[in-house]
Amino acid sequence: MKQKLRFMIPVVIVVALLAAGVWAWQRSRAASDARWLTLHGNVDIRQISLAFAGSERVAEMRAEEGDKVVAGQV
Repeated sequence: MKQKLRFMIPVVIVVALLAAGVWAWQRSRAASDARWLTLHGNVDIRQISLAFAGSERVAEMRAEEGDKVVAGQV
């Protein structure tokens, strides 16, 4: 029994230190990232409604799927 206890005490101490380290790391990381908002995901648009007068056709596509566009861009 004494032999088992000698082995368990260092193991418990190491596990406690690792848990405290992970907790401190998570807490410091959350504090430094608090001013940043990170969102992950996709915007999936399947159907759109365009307001053309009559049955006109699109003459030119100036942007393709995945292109970055800015406000006011034709």
